[in-house]
Amino acid sequence: MRWDAVPAAATSTARLSFDAATVWLVVWLLGWALVLLYETVRQYRFARRVRRVGQPTQSYAGLPVVRLSGSAEGPALFGCWRPKILVPADFERCYDTDERTLILAHERMHARRGDLPCLLIGVVLRAAFWFNPMSWWALRCLRQDQELACDAAMLRREGTRPRRYADVLLKAQFSSTLPAPMGCAWQTHPVKERITMLKKHRPTVVRRISGVLSAALLAGVLVTAVYANTAIPGEPTVSAHGTATGPEYQLSIAMQVESHHGKDVHAQSADMALCMRAAQYGQVMLGDVVLNTHLHVLSDDRVAVDVKVNKGAYAPDTKQLTGAFGHVMHTEFLGQGDAAAAERRVRLDVTPIRGCPARNTVSTKMRDKSVRDAAETIAATAGLILDNPQALSVREVSFHFKDMDPVKAMHLLAQVDGKRAVFDGKHVRFEAQ
Repeated sequence: MRWDAVPAAATSTARLSFDAATVWLVVWLLGWALVLLYETVRQYRFARRVRRVGQPTQSYAGLPVVRLSGSAEGPALFGCWRPKILVPADFERCYDTDERTLILAHERMHARRGDLPCLLIGVVLRAAFWFNPMSWWALRCLRQDQELACDAAMLRREGTRPRRYADVLLKAQFSSTLPAPMGCAWQTHPVKERITMLKKHRPTVVRRISGVLSAALLAGVLVTAVYANTAIPGEPTVSAHGTATGPEYQLSIAMQVESHHGKDVHAQSADMALCMRAAQYGQVMLGDVVLNTHLHVLSDDRVAVDVKVNKGAYAPDTKQLTGAFGHVMHTEFLGQGDAAAAERRVRLDVTPIRGCPARNTVSTKMRDKSVRDAAETIAATAGLILDNPQALSVREVSFHFKDMDPVKAMHLLAQVDGKRAVFDGKHVRFEAQ
């Protein structure tokens, strides 16, 4: 006999989700690899052509200057590891001495700022997020921002006149584009915006500090929003809130939600553990159904749990369950769900337990082992005490537990043997069903 136990939804649903996740992972990796391969081939082909037709002419500030004979590409900075300045074949004829100096200084500024390594990171990230159109737009904006920042750095150089620099920008727009992903070229960016930026004054210190603070505030808001929405729709989630002191208790909740659409029935189920203290409020969510709980300890061995469903129209929508620690309390909610569902039913099995044994999950495989030995193994792992292990049989079975609440694991073992597990704190007693 083999018993496979999972901590949440039905096994078929979990297997379907795993297969879908695997398919999407393969598709994403394949897309990433194809985009990277495409960009690598483009870079390699252009680099090979530069080696074939390029003629080194001089060097400028430590960077080699290569003239592309019979080609109109450039001016541009090319090469991430060993950058070089590429100029067209008619570079000396099209530009005078001052213009050539400004162009070479502009490309040298790209190298000093480290724009090509940053561009490489942008290309890799765009390939990773190939499915998102915003990533393609973001890389284009990165290229434009690099040119605007380089223009601003050039104007801060002593002796650079904005009008003269604008004339060079206009003239360089008539050159050909650079057919390679890793290169900073003049003509790939909107010249109107660049010339407009030349007329603006440098921001003051106050404006710079305000910009940094605004960016930090926006980043904090985004991080908070992402953290607050990390719950995956359709997956069970639990949370406890409210200020309380005293001993901790666990509510082991088996929840099933059924939606009836005519003859079709859709069911979701999950087993969850909610650790909380007396007078605290807790929340359990399965799909779009939210269950609020409130714990009251009545005596040493009795407890009351208020449960309320706040999704859809249920009558009544609030119930109080009363019972002893370690015993299962059952209830159901029957009502109207959303507009598409004719009827919705929520079934609950709530087991209050002293302490919070769910903090120690069980992950183990057992083959050809007796039910009694399996229970003793789990008890030793989770720190539980078996009051009557002899009540379990010694017939051999096989189990596979993965990240499971030890309370749920004990219940499964007991069911296999036709028993039920009753919890009293860390003590477990097996009784006939």
